[in-house]
Amino acid sequence: MKINSLNNLAVNSVKWTIFADVLSSLIQPLTFLILARLLAPEDFGVVGIALLIISFAKIFGEAGLGKALIQRQDEKHEVSNAVFLNNLFLGIVAYIFILFFARWFSLIFQEPKIANILRILGLEILLYALGVTHYSLLLKKFDFKKNFLVISISAFTHLIISVFLAFKGFGIWALVLGYLFSSAIRLLLLWILCPWRPNYKYNLALSLELFSFGIFIMIESFQLWFLSWGDNAIVGYFLGMKDLGIYAMGYSVVILILGIFPRAVLPIAFSYFSKLQSDSMKLKESFIRITKTLACIILPLSVIIFLSITPLSRIFLSDKWRGIDTVIRILAIMPGLGYILDMHPVLYKALGRADIMPKFHVASLIYCIPVFLLAAPHGLLTFCLARFSVGFVFAPLYIVITAKLLKLPYNYLWKCTKSPLIATIIMFLLISPLIYACEDFSTTLSIMKLIMILLFGIVVYIGALKRIDGELFHSSIGLVKKIIYLRYDR
Repeated sequence: MKINSLNNLAVNSVKWTIFADVLSSLIQPLTFLILARLLAPEDFGVVGIALLIISFAKIFGEAGLGKALIQRQDEKHEVSNAVFLNNLFLGIVAYIFILFFARWFSLIFQEPKIANILRILGLEILLYALGVTHYSLLLKKFDFKKNFLVISISAFTHLIISVFLAFKGFGIWALVLGYLFSSAIRLLLLWILCPWRPNYKYNLALSLELFSFGIFIMIESFQLWFLSWGDNAIVGYFLGMKDLGIYAMGYSVVILILGIFPRAVLPIAFSYFSKLQSDSMKLKESFIRITKTLACIILPLSVIIFLSITPLSRIFLSDKWRGIDTVIRILAIMPGLGYILDMHPVLYKALGRADIMPKFHVASLIYCIPVFLLAAPHGLLTFCLARFSVGFVFAPLYIVITAKLLKLPYNYLWKCTKSPLIATIIMFLLISPLIYACEDFSTTLSIMKLIMILLFGIVVYIGALKRIDGELFHSSIGLVKKIIYLRYDR
């Protein structure tokens, strides 16, 4: 595929994935705000435990084969068929495991509700396994317009079902059934929008070849599971369902807001980088440009969350969620800023080096497990600070590995982040005194003041970035125009 044609596909795909994430970022907070007033933090904590167990089982059910399908350059039907049949078998095995051990998980976390919720919500494993191949084929073909429809409709389904059932007094089951119906609609849409259909011819040799790549993705995914979900398990075990509900919801708010652009770019970047394997110069330029763009977006957003979350939580949440603002402020800095590094693992996989991240995460786990276990008994604040430390400890490893792989100078990340960092500091120094001066946010006037202050901060950041690094500013504006209007400089 020609570079210009590939660029056009990638930019068009980014447009649709950004639309999908922006829509999700509007729907999900609205869902949370409504449900947070109707349900208790304990309800979110119990469902959070069920979701972390199910997410672990889904990794086994997917086995990295979706990524293996995207990474391969050929588009033979038998490849997709092998992925589908293997995922279906592994998904059934994973669900049977959930059925047998559901009661055991209830005993571990000392919460009897977990068993029945796992048995019902575990059906999501089968729904997910049936859609992995179709979803991966849409990503491989850069057909993100259809992916936008899948995400948006399933998000609306979750909103409507869960909120309706919560109003009807279903309690915790409003969350469970909302997730389940949303997954069912997602699967239905994937099968409607992706014309590929499986058959029952199983190719063992091809399956083994796919597993040889997917095994590294699966190992990495298990490690990432602990880094993403293991903290929830430890908080739930040591501090109980209420603190878990507060922590999990705070973490979700951070990744929901800061992850909008990275989530839009990540699946496209993997397909894009995979097709640039033979053009090292173009690959290096694309990687640096995306990393700079991530820095321009993530840095100011982290600071805005840090400064505004306390007054926003007073406005929208009740006293039963007390403490969530502190959780969000800590996590908005780190792991929030870690989104700037999100292109690094994608780059390794696209280059066929799926072995790098599993090795990298071994070191992370050696650090995280004892630190998390030591911190959790001392309370939620101490645990959040332990979670905060992970990114700063291991960011240097990303830098060293990437610098060697792409033959970049070791200060490449500083060059990518220097200008937006300075602009963000200027914004912080100007708007933080204004926000702290508005102590009472219970009136409509004070809420309007907060909105005006945040808008002023955005204007300050844009002006400072343009003044400090005009080239980066205009490059970012040009990228946005390409995404929206699909105009290219050929």
